Amino acid sequence: MAETTALDDYVAKVDPSYGYSHRETRHGWGYSVHVIEMTSQQWRSPAEVDQVLWTHEVLIAVPWIFHSDNQNTAFLIVNGGHNDGSPGTNNDEVMGIMAEITGSVVAMISQIPNQPLQFADESEPREEDAILAYGMDKHLLTGDPEWLAQLPMTKAVVRALDTVQTFSATYPRAFPALPRIDDAIVIGGSKRGWTTWLTAAVEARKGPASRIKAILPGSIDLLNLADQFTHHWEAYGFYSPAVQDYAAFDLPCRSKTPAGRAMLEIIDPYAYRDRLTMPKLLVNSAGDQFFLPDSSQFYWWGLPGPKRLRYSLNTDHSQGQDLVSIILPTLSWLSDVLDDKASPQIDWTFAPDGSIRVWTDTPPQGVRLWQATNPKARDFRLETLGAAWTSSDLDPAPTVPTSAMSHRRPRAGRLSPLR
Repeated sequence: MAETTALDDYVAKVDPSYGYSHRETRHGWGYSVHVIEMTSQQWRSPAEVDQVLWTHEVLIAVPWIFHSDNQNTAFLIVNGGHNDGSPGTNNDEVMGIMAEITGSVVAMISQIPNQPLQFADESEPREEDAILAYGMDKHLLTGDPEWLAQLPMTKAVVRALDTVQTFSATYPRAFPALPRIDDAIVIGGSKRGWTTWLTAAVEARKGPASRIKAILPGSIDLLNLADQFTHHWEAYGFYSPAVQDYAAFDLPCRSKTPAGRAMLEIIDPYAYRDRLTMPKLLVNSAGDQFFLPDSSQFYWWGLPGPKRLRYSLNTDHSQGQDLVSIILPTLSWLSDVLDDKASPQIDWTFAPDGSIRVWTDTPPQGVRLWQATNPKARDFRLETLGAAWTSSDLDPAPTVPTSAMSHRRPRAGRLSPLR
């Protein structure tokens, strides 16, 4: 890829609209939350869209007791939300609990993307994927990369990191003390997960000056997007309702044209994979209505480490059906990264006979095989198949660090195994 892309250039471009103000500080039991109003940028012109200024609520939760050895790394959560005049988000308690558990500063930026947006050539406002798809179509029609909504979404997160750093450096040293923030672990899901990848890519171009310590993108199994679209169609024979915003503009096919591939060099995280050397935990769903459970085959082996991949079972895109089993190991990984602790090393291969062989440098406490069978189609969406994933415990191989497991292929239908 080019040394810089339109994404890099857009984020780096100075925008006089940027600014923030400290609205208030709220207190919970064991934490305080600073509420900040931030304008990240102006995107497009009033002749093209009704809301050109991107405004956001930025929350900064500070624990009263810091028990992490690293007080200068914050968690930065990328959140959704609307700019429709409604009250601010109600995330104080969740952020406060996370700040207390980790003993670290937890920040959150909301309204990613700025929505809803009413475009001048349409009669109905757009939100979420509909905004992204519209911008991708406009870019392909006009050649203007700044139509790509992924650019302002990324810029907003980078500006939020700027804001957290500046605020932490200038806030009075009153209780609870807000330490200087040097870098962040960025967390986001779905479109915010896409933005998490691109934020890391932009910051990584700074080399040692990058402010991204690690990333946790969730429910965004789309790296190497053109191949993902093809795989989606070949598996289902159609585009699922979840991706209709993109299919409506024929973006799966247009992404394979020269102009489409040039577009993906700007917005596909896989195009920036050489930059993505920070620790990564990918948390995806095996029942996601957007992606297939084997989507990682198109990018995993090309991603540099350190990297971890987790699929939640019997969940959909939201992963809300299994939050407890997702949150606990995720917090463990975040704690290790925060304090620069080494996590167990794990690798695996798939053999032609259907077996899965796993290597680990740490003796496993247990090995569990999850599998689901669809006798009719290659379709493991929760909305189609239901909660079909079942587990069985396996005995690790006697000679650690190697642990092996296998499964039998079904006589009919499709089997999807996961460890």
